[in-house]
Amino acid sequence: MNEHAEIITEPSIGQLDHLKYLTESAGKQNVPYMVFETFLSKINVEMIEKTLSFMVKRHESLRTIFPVIDGEIKQVILPYEEETYKLEQFEIQSEKDFLPTRTMLYQNASQSFSNLDQGPHVKFILIKNADNYFFSFLINHIFCDAWSLRVIEQELFAIYTSYVKGEEPKLPPLKLQLKDYCFRQNAYLHQHKDQLSEFWANKLKGFNQTLRIEDFYRSYSKRNQKALQPEKKIETEQELTAVLNQEKTMVFSSTFVQQNYLKIKTLAQRKHCTVSAIVYASFYALIFLYSKKSRVLLAALVADRGKLENRQLIGCLLGGTYLPMNVTEEISLDELIDQAFPNLLEGIQQVIYCHSFLGITGSVLRTSSDMYTNYIPVDGPLNPQESQKFSKEHRVDEGIYYAINCMVYEYSNGLAVNWRYNTGVFAKELMEDLVKCHETIMDSIIKNDKLTLKEIRAHLQLEEL
Repeated sequence: MNEHAEIITEPSIGQLDHLKYLTESAGKQNVPYMVFETFLSKINVEMIEKTLSFMVKRHESLRTIFPVIDGEIKQVILPYEEETYKLEQFEIQSEKDFLPTRTMLYQNASQSFSNLDQGPHVKFILIKNADNYFFSFLINHIFCDAWSLRVIEQELFAIYTSYVKGEEPKLPPLKLQLKDYCFRQNAYLHQHKDQLSEFWANKLKGFNQTLRIEDFYRSYSKRNQKALQPEKKIETEQELTAVLNQEKTMVFSSTFVQQNYLKIKTLAQRKHCTVSAIVYASFYALIFLYSKKSRVLLAALVADRGKLENRQLIGCLLGGTYLPMNVTEEISLDELIDQAFPNLLEGIQQVIYCHSFLGITGSVLRTSSDMYTNYIPVDGPLNPQESQKFSKEHRVDEGIYYAINCMVYEYSNGLAVNWRYNTGVFAKELMEDLVKCHETIMDSIIKNDKLTLKEIRAHLQLEEL
């Protein structure tokens, strides 16, 4: 671990657009962050401090800043300084003080993260109330994704446990640091730029039609025999962009558990595909049937964690992909799954780390994408504790970039979907009806995947094309 010298390197091409935006808006808004937090009873504060020191020295990303040097954004790894990365301790007098205190501390952390050229971009907080403790590990989202949070949790536990036992931590050495990953990504993108640009130009040809919001509302009115209108008329790319930029977001959930999930998994095994391919096929069917759009475009998040050495890193190793598909009403659910699986594999292999670098107009694709998806495999079962995260009640959520953002969690015994939607585009009643249709489509996949979309359309009482 080289924690004593300052190192200046290039950020990844995949980060540059976002870094430029954050640099320009520094101090004007709070920065998204990620957090690992847990309640504790008996703890050894000294061992927690030793654990955090070990973590910060081990992972260069926890000591990284992005200053502008000679007019260009650089990635700088700072030397380790104990005072900079210390555990911040607070004590409250009663339980009612906990939430206001946590909220204040989190807001302060987010504000401090807005200056990318200054560190640290991690905060360690310990709140004491009587004999109980609450620990938080906050980190700027630009340095952390959902996978990284699992790395943070696992390593914190392993290191702390070793120190409490009087042993030195025995974690496997990191095969590369975030700066090495950035170097590899940049080399790959420069080498394959023309190939990737040509691939996506051909793949996305004809899929740049702005979402026709009125078609969704027409389907709702047909199914429910009552009129429903969006908050304002949305017909052009500019009008839709303006509404999406307001980022007014709500979320509610649906689940597929126990026997229903087992049947989905059995079908995936029979068809030699993934459960995710079946889920994506259901989304193609849903958009086609409800919006009457034959050229369906799904956008998806891709985590670059395929290589073993990438799985050890704390960093935001995210890219994106698009999954366009021509859908017809004559196709069966079985055939749709057969097409969705290779389409998904191809999209994952051609990840987009930076739209502008490849000459792709991201703003157009934002208003053309019918749905944005984030498929997350989860270790372990969907137990009662985990189920509390998913509610059928609509609740306010963080802003989203697209009109609909589906967070799909695949547990060992079930699927859970968080349907996040922009309320300026879709009314609550429409989203509830859309999800009912999706549940019917999933039920059809389970019971009779030979049904055609035309047959399912009739069952859903939706208009013909």
